[in-house]
Amino acid sequence: MRLHVLGRVQTDVDMFDSSLGAATVWHTAPGGPVLLINSGRNGGMTAWRAGPSGQLQLVDTLAYGTTGTNAARDHLVLAQFRGETVAFFGRGDTTFWGYALNADGTFGARRLVNFDRATEEIAAGNDGFVQLWAMMRTDAPAGFAQTPAWQGTTGLVFAENGDVLLTSGISDALHVLPPNGPPQQAGDSIGVFAPTGLVAFGDAGHGARVVVAGGGSSSLSVLRAGVDGYMPTDHMLDTGSTAFFRVQAISGASVATPNGPLDLVLAGGADHGVTLFAVTPEGWLVWLDTVFDTPATGLYNITTLESFVQDGQLIITATSGRDAGVTVLRLPLANLGGIAPAGQGGAGDDIVIAHVGLTQVSGGGGSNVFVIRPQAGTVTITDFTPGLDRLDLSAWPMLRDISQLQIQTTPTGAVISYRGYGVDILSDAGTSLTVQDIFPQGLLGADRLMVLSLSELHGAPPPADPPADDPVDPPPVDDPTADPPDPGTPDPGTPDPGTPDPGTPDTGPTDPPDVTPPPDPAPEDPAPPVLPTGNGVLQLQTPAGVPLANTLVHFTLQDGMQASVMANGTGALSLPDAPLATIQATRPWDIAAGDPVVTARDALDVLRMAVGVTPSFGPASAQSFIAADINRDGQVTALDALEVLRAAVGLQSATPPRWVFFDAQTDWNALALGRNDTNLPAGLALGNDWQSGDLAMTGILLGAMSEFI
Repeated sequence: MRLHVLGRVQTDVDMFDSSLGAATVWHTAPGGPVLLINSGRNGGMTAWRAGPSGQLQLVDTLAYGTTGTNAARDHLVLAQFRGETVAFFGRGDTTFWGYALNADGTFGARRLVNFDRATEEIAAGNDGFVQLWAMMRTDAPAGFAQTPAWQGTTGLVFAENGDVLLTSGISDALHVLPPNGPPQQAGDSIGVFAPTGLVAFGDAGHGARVVVAGGGSSSLSVLRAGVDGYMPTDHMLDTGSTAFFRVQAISGASVATPNGPLDLVLAGGADHGVTLFAVTPEGWLVWLDTVFDTPATGLYNITTLESFVQDGQLIITATSGRDAGVTVLRLPLANLGGIAPAGQGGAGDDIVIAHVGLTQVSGGGGSNVFVIRPQAGTVTITDFTPGLDRLDLSAWPMLRDISQLQIQTTPTGAVISYRGYGVDILSDAGTSLTVQDIFPQGLLGADRLMVLSLSELHGAPPPADPPADDPVDPPPVDDPTADPPDPGTPDPGTPDPGTPDPGTPDTGPTDPPDVTPPPDPAPEDPAPPVLPTGNGVLQLQTPAGVPLANTLVHFTLQDGMQASVMANGTGALSLPDAPLATIQATRPWDIAAGDPVVTARDALDVLRMAVGVTPSFGPASAQSFIAADINRDGQVTALDALEVLRAAVGLQSATPPRWVFFDAQTDWNALALGRNDTNLPAGLALGNDWQSGDLAMTGILLGAMSEFI
């Protein structure tokens, strides 16, 4: 279940290759789907068809001309009008503008439809004109209830039960307009901010599902239709291994598999890539793959995503806010097995799900994704194949890193334990499995922030009394072979020291001062605070402007509340919608992630600076003095040079290289830092008058002098 890059196609005419802000697919075109792309006020439309290999082939181009360019908008809507399929690209003061499409996919005559005639089409049940009105006007079409979603509409779909589903960039909810009854809102409590689009799927046994893209929250949320309306079932956030930060484009498709239709969602945003998910019938998202931008693609800051099935493959097209042309990806469907029934995979590539009541699963053949849902007890995987199969534990609450897992290798596989959950993995070859076998690239995929309870998300409560992440050593006892006493269960023959005898006045503690009472029961881990996300964004980057991914950011609010959030793959994250007092950030030195290598030359430069000699790269800057002070004692000395040299030759150090972050607005040239004074407060201190807006922090890698050459 991997996406394959076919490359990028262009017309080699700037008018048609740049500023591609809208796209749609004419799925019912004679001869196969036609992709239509609008360059808005840049001036034209293009039509494409996929060839036998999946690569796009240009069918036609159309220049708007001066008057058409003035009418153009960043939208493209197909509608049936007088027996024709019309691609509407803009509007004037009283009319919608479009072009008829010929049967061969070429462009026909221009069509202008005035608003009164459009209203008649809407009254006659023409859904295409409802969508056209929603995307290019800010008022409700005639016959539809007023709702804030008509202003700034970012997406509209028609559900199979007749509901009209809308999202708007100015309303943080899914708006539902039933055929009968008042409008409703859903999902406004799960952290969806500034929705940028949605896709809908029919009822597969548990209710119709809709996936909402949250641009401000960098999230994908699933809601499922039920007797009480649309209820949230899943909510996922972008991470460094996915690519839907500030998600701007979303596309959905249903493909046929031996196990029935498989619903797929594709998302892309400002971190330059495309991420593929499957949507289960219950409304759960399963991460399948992410493709990031390369020199051969145009996936930088994705603006549109479209998908269609042709010749046994899913064709995905993407356009960029910077790069010219159209990038084409494909998902081969020949070996796609779909969602395995009853957790028993077949010969194809399957999604095998273990959930409440299903504790033993098998992949069969192919390359499988084993998805483990929260449930008490141990789940058994009977045939895990390293290098082919993947283990998805993203539903386990608050799991962020492999180090949180207890992984024990066994003669036939491995056992994984975490907070009362467990997986017994048996290898297909009957041999031991290591951490590298199971997680060769670490924990991949999107993140589930617990804004919903487990019962809301998965229909099952968490195991009772989960153990703490870090086991606590028992207190010493006289007999080293005896079991330690249970601190949470008092001896039935000994009165509870915390409960006085009801018949005796409480005169204070009766234990001698030198006797240590048994420890209190370990408290359950408190749920971390979930802060609402505002519109502001924090960007973390090097002095050269290179984003610093996977940085842990610590927020302190003005009321003293604290929270920590991990930045995504582009070194960015949304700021809390709350008054902030300070922001601090930390990031370890990671050569594998592309950090600069610390060398003996760096150590020599630090030593030169310590004795007042100009370093090899020229006069030292304020950043250089900060980076040279690796032990952060406020001055550059020979001790710093020694610690840098330790890092360069791979020796352990009490002060290894690490990233320290400062306000990006710092005037570095105005700082009078030197070898005897490197003091500059790290982080950001925000005054009481700060309310919102974007912020930035510059990271300096201590010990890496070459970073500033």
